[in-house]
Amino acid sequence: MSRARWVLLALLLPSSASAQSAAVEPAIEVPAWLTAWSPLLSRGDLPRTLPGVPGGAVPLLLLPTPTAGLFWTAGNPAALGRDLPNPRTDFGFGLGSQSGDYRRPLDPARLNVGRLGGSSWGRISPTNAMMGRVAIERETDHPGSRAAFAEPYGSSPFTTVDTTISDTRRNRVVLEGASAWTLGDWSLGLALGIEARNHETVEAAVVRRLSRTMPGVTAGITRRLGKLDVGLQGGLRFRAENIRLYERSADTRATDLAGYQGVKSFEVSTSYERWLREYVPTAGLAIGSVTGAVSWSASAERVWTQEHQLVQTKNDPAEDRWDADGWRAALAAEPRLGGGRVRVLGSVRYQDLGGTGDLGRDSAEVIFTAEERMIEAGAELRLAPAGDQGLTGVAVVAVRYEQRHRIDSVAALQTDIKGFSPSMQLELGHQWPRTLVALTASIRHYRPTAELPDPSTLGPTYRTFIAPELEVYTRAATPYAIGGLGRYAVSARTMVWLTARWEHLAPTEDTGRFVWSPEGTRTGWSTQVGVTLGL
Repeated sequence: MSRARWVLLALLLPSSASAQSAAVEPAIEVPAWLTAWSPLLSRGDLPRTLPGVPGGAVPLLLLPTPTAGLFWTAGNPAALGRDLPNPRTDFGFGLGSQSGDYRRPLDPARLNVGRLGGSSWGRISPTNAMMGRVAIERETDHPGSRAAFAEPYGSSPFTTVDTTISDTRRNRVVLEGASAWTLGDWSLGLALGIEARNHETVEAAVVRRLSRTMPGVTAGITRRLGKLDVGLQGGLRFRAENIRLYERSADTRATDLAGYQGVKSFEVSTSYERWLREYVPTAGLAIGSVTGAVSWSASAERVWTQEHQLVQTKNDPAEDRWDADGWRAALAAEPRLGGGRVRVLGSVRYQDLGGTGDLGRDSAEVIFTAEERMIEAGAELRLAPAGDQGLTGVAVVAVRYEQRHRIDSVAALQTDIKGFSPSMQLELGHQWPRTLVALTASIRHYRPTAELPDPSTLGPTYRTFIAPELEVYTRAATPYAIGGLGRYAVSARTMVWLTARWEHLAPTEDTGRFVWSPEGTRTGWSTQVGVTLGL
């Protein structure tokens, strides 16, 4: 299977900005080595998510065979030229939906999404390789979220909500690519990307509009020293997000949330505009080599985040600031077994961040602090068919641990949530000379421990927006998914494929001590069709 098939991710999975999508919670479930190169990757944030189902909406059998290297697992664009396989072009279209009562206060009740995408890569010359992708998405929420910003559950404590709930249309376009030049033992690389978003309520009494532009750039250099590859890289991602609320035929009440409190609540009599600006510079080092029959790579990256929010309509407005820094590290090893028919990729990923929030209208310098970390270890085993037909499959086992310690010094509240999540994913199919058919299944067991304040002693803002979210994270759950795929070779260089997947999420603990947690289930489905050229 060609390594180039990673590009199918662009057709239906969320961008590396971790946007909400049609699967139950796929934003953290994309194989990390497939998106490590992206200049739009969310490196300075650990978004809070629902317990996710293992695997993405595209089955692993349609994705490339995993590999360890400076490009795929360390994300250095300069290594693209050394890792590039045969030229490929992919196109695809996907539909999906998600609904259910088991959701957080700022999640939409129901959403439908359609995505169209394409991508291509190849060599421009013997020393130059290029790749690129484009994705277009439209999502309609019925009704939408109360959150004004696109991603209300990031590490930053600042967001804005209002009392109206209306259908919302969310449009997104992503364009990104990379180019690498190899000059003897040296390689240079550059990756560029941009995401544009536009959200708007549909026939609403109170209009909510959002516009966002997020460009990113990553530059890298590598040097081959004998059998060892050494690389340096640096990048910058910028995010500009503007929201506007204004009444049309009804009033609404907006609240600026800061940590575990609402610092300002007011009637939107005419309009309300708020701006967000975020800067995320990064710098990293990576090494890789082939030792015997094992390819391996190791990388470390330092990340800084500066976020500023302000009310645009005021003269000389005070800025709310979120400043964070942290580390990202990854280790991957790929031994070749079974004469090449069996492939294994083992990996360990680590990320941490520490941040402080400063409320511009408050005399206190710091009103909120957060210490968050994540570590995940896993192994992916692939079995290729013997010859051009036979059994084929993929098995993935992984363990994920997260800890979030967040302190609101003004409200004198703190939370400490730890989550442990073993998971398994299995895909089993049969390959004929021109056809592949497979079934897929995945399951995760999420088991948390937590220390939370008593919501009954706190105000309505906490009980409405904060307590239900926190109790979702402190409630055990076992999400699972089932699906299938079919692929047909129209010719030696053209394949068409079709996939379908259904996901389910529900708590496994009865209500008991969970007074504020939502009840019910959350389900999602997705289906995709596509064509691959240039095999």
